[in-house]
Amino acid sequence: TAQQTYYQKNLNFANALANLNVDLTDVLANWTVANPTVVAGPPLKFTCAATGKAGTPYAGLTVTMTYNLGGAKTLVDDSGKTM
Repeated sequence: TAQQTYYQKNLNFANALANLNVDLTDVLANWTVANPTVVAGPPLKFTCAATGKAGTPYAGLTVTMTYNLGGAKTLVDDSGKTM
């Protein structure tokens, strides 16, 4: 949602979480979240990966989200399985 808002204001997706003005405090307790990677396309899209932190139930798990301009999105775990 924050990326969609950013796009409406800037006609591009943000390539840094800090640019999104979003509070990730709860997420960051269990996950390390990488900055988004913007791909020019077409279609314009971004990917963002989150990796479970050691000592949490999510340790060893990486989830990558890809969002295409127009609304198509996928979630893929580190085994390549679409969620």
